[in-house]
Formats: sequence, structure tokens, C-alpha cells
Amino acid sequence: MHFTPISILFNNKKQGIPAVLDRCVHHISENSRSFPVEISLVHKMKWVISEMLSNSMKHSDTDECILTISATIDQIVIEKKDSGKPLVLTEQSSGTKIEWPLPAIRNIDCEIYHNGMDSLRVVSEDACKAIFYTENLHNDSMPDLLVSISEHFGLLIITKSCDRFVYEYDPETNTNLFKSYFTLKA
Repeated sequence: MHFTPISILFNNKKQGIPAVLDRCVHHISENSRSFPVEISLVHKMKWVISEMLSNSMKHSDTDECILTISATIDQIVIEKKDSGKPLVLTEQSSGTKIEWPLPAIRNIDCEIYHNGMDSLRVVSEDACKAIFYTENLHNDSMPDLLVSISEHFGLLIITKSCDRFVYEYDPETNTNLFKSYFTLKA
């Protein structure tokens, strides 16, 4: 398998998202001829890229980010890196703010969003790393989803679209790194 990594500098301007999406899809298509990527997986990658870039525009408080796509024999990895503000999440039930790096050693496993069908959760055993995952809910009632969509809704989209979604913060360089992993079928 040969997959040439690509890095794209994104200027955190909304009008630039379609061009970046087109460039990424073209790059994935051109580099995956020896290991075809299912179209449904490409669509999921587009959702992840779109959400990562949108989140960078809304929350990073910086002028740019770098989007990188790389691959191994069994997965494609999409990374978004910036030197903006660290990730801040809000715990669903208590409203407690969680900000990276975490103070001292603090294990976290909490819900940060739910839409009545899915619970978006974050786990962290490291002061500088968060892993997102979802759990299916069996509720018949929907929250006020149409009235108020949480800022964490985009993180739910990313988490459900990929096989693994991780956030890492480097306090020495003040760098945020979001990584989405997509498993390729043999």
C-alpha cells in the first residue's frame, strides 16, 4: 500500500471549507487505488473534516490550523492541529467545566452530551489526553434538541463517524491535536 500523507493549512475561514473537503476527498481517492475505500467511509471522513474545521473556526481563537491525513495498511488517520485555546467541555448533569490540561492526576469518565439516542462521553486518565466514545441510550424522550443544540453536538458527529476519536494537549507548545481513526476493511 502506498498512501502519501497530506497536510493542509486552513485559515479558519468558513468559505475555505468546501475547497479543503474537495482536496481531501481527491487525495484519499488518488492514494487509495491499491486499497479501495468504501464511499460510505469517505462520507464519514468528510463529516469529520468539516466538523474539525468548523470547531477550529469557532473555538480555537487562532487564525489557522493544520489538517493532516495519513494512512497505514489498516487505517486512515485525520488530524487537526492548532495552537489555540485548550479544549473545554461541560459535564452534562452538573454543568462542571472540564479544561485541559487537567489539574493534577484526575481520572474522568463522564457524559458531556446526549440527544436522547446517544450519550457522548469522555474518558481521561492522563492530564493531557481525552478519549471520546458513545453509548446508546434507550430513552423514549428527546431533550430540547431542536431548541438548544450543545456545542458538543459536533463532537458527537465526529465520535460516531470514526472508529476512535482522541484529543491531546501539549502544555509545552500549547498545541491541541484532535485525531480521528478510520479502520479499513481488508
